[in-house]
Amino acid sequence: MARIPAGSSLSLLGPLGNGWPAPEREHAILVGGGIGVAALVMAAVEYEAAGVDVQFLLGATTASDLLALDEIRATGAGLAIATDDGTEGWHGFVTGLLPGAIGAAPARKTVVLACGPGPMLRAVQRTCGDAGLECFVSLEQRMGCGVGACLGCVVKTLAPGSQYKKVCTDGPVFDARTVVIEDV
Repeated sequence: MARIPAGSSLSLLGPLGNGWPAPEREHAILVGGGIGVAALVMAAVEYEAAGVDVQFLLGATTASDLLALDEIRATGAGLAIATDDGTEGWHGFVTGLLPGAIGAAPARKTVVLACGPGPMLRAVQRTCGDAGLECFVSLEQRMGCGVGACLGCVVKTLAPGSQYKKVCTDGPVFDARTVVIEDV
C-alpha cells in the first residue's frame, strides 16, 4: 500500500468482525502481552476518554520486548509491568499481576480485556471466571479468506453441541465465558 500513488482508487472490504465492548463499566483492567498490546492501546484511549478508570497490565519476556510503553503512558491509564525474566517490573508472567488488580476494583463495576498469546489468555480466562468478572478476549487465528467462507479460523465455543465461531466474522473479540482458547 505504501507504493500506491496518492489519489488512487482502492477496493476494500471491512471492517470485519467486532471489537471491544463499549466502555460501560467504571473500571477496566487491560491485560496485554506480545503484539496483542496494540489492540489494547486503542481500547485504553477509548475507555479513558469515556471516564473509565483503566489499569493496563503489560507483559513481555524481557524489558527490550515491551511494546508501546510511550503510547500506553500517553493514554493516562495506570500501568503495571511484568517481565518473565524480571528485567523490568514484576518478575513473572503478566497474569501474576491480575489478582492484585482485580482485588483493587469492585467486581460488578469492572471489565477485563485481554489480548496476547493463548496460554496468557487461558490464565486470564480462568482468573476472571474464578472471580466472577466479565472478561473479553481478542483471539488471533490464521485466516484464509477473512469473510467466513473458508472456516480456517474457527474456535470451539462452550455452548452445548460443540458449536464453532469464526474469528474473522464472529470475533476477534469474544466473551471469555463462551470460547475454548487454544495455542495458535
